[in-house]
Amino acid sequence: MSNPIVSWKGLPSFSGTGIGSVPFLSPQRACRVILDQDCLIPFWPQMVRVGPREEMLIQFSPPLPCLQPDLENRTVRIDPFCNRSRTLLDFYEKFLSGNLDFFALRPDFASGFFTLLHEIQTGGVSAPFLKGQIVGPVTLGLSLKDERDRFLIHDPELLDAVIKGLAGQGLSQVEQIAALGKKALLFIDEPSLSGYGSAFTPLSRSEVLDILGETIRLIREKSDALIGLHCCGNTDWSLLLSLDLDVINLDAFAFGEAFLLYPGKSGLSSNRTGPLPGESSPPRIIPAGRRRRPC
Repeated sequence: MSNPIVSWKGLPSFSGTGIGSVPFLSPQRACRVILDQDCLIPFWPQMVRVGPREEMLIQFSPPLPCLQPDLENRTVRIDPFCNRSRTLLDFYEKFLSGNLDFFALRPDFASGFFTLLHEIQTGGVSAPFLKGQIVGPVTLGLSLKDERDRFLIHDPELLDAVIKGLAGQGLSQVEQIAALGKKALLFIDEPSLSGYGSAFTPLSRSEVLDILGETIRLIREKSDALIGLHCCGNTDWSLLLSLDLDVINLDAFAFGEAFLLYPGKSGLSSNRTGPLPGESSPPRIIPAGRRRRPC
């Protein structure tokens, strides 16, 4: 009988990757360290120490309608003077046309992405997968407020555009990765789901499922990328396991026991990893490591 965890949809077992942010000041140095680790699925580094443009919220804001990067305060603002009808019309025309160039990451906002692509193109890296990432729509939507102190996530008009804009940025990465002959493992980073389920959560379960489900659907219907989700804290794991994900990243050292409360959905038990025979294939689980070395 074959070992069911030798690979998962082509991902080699026991391989690692990174979530994104690195402490380096040079994207070339960061990418070289990443590519020198044979056990890693290469990922593009978010150079957060270089400047505010590389921070998670700002990095993905340029193509999103009515959002303005505020570099001085290291945040993104909803523009109260934005001509919504005109801006949204232009945005949806580009989205519906499939114009991924409009959604492409910008070199001055994502230097690590373009440096990694260059290193792979010129260095003959043999890894079959590359990992990309986008900020999650829930995290972005719960991080920005308008002039009336309303979270973006409660503005249906802007939220729909944000979901499509983030999916477009993910698809653009997938396209550029595929051009190098690699398959994409695309992560949705949702730190704001940490602690989800508490009395202070301003979203219902169905709202979270709808928002993330639509983001995943848009990426799935236009690509063959594997899709993962990262949550750095504890959350309602049954919610994530209800989504059409291939990979879930969690801090198994801190929250593994909580995750294992859902063995039927995760395909995991206390002494086994990987799909259980006879069950539908669950997402692959990648624990977040705590060692200093990348591998």
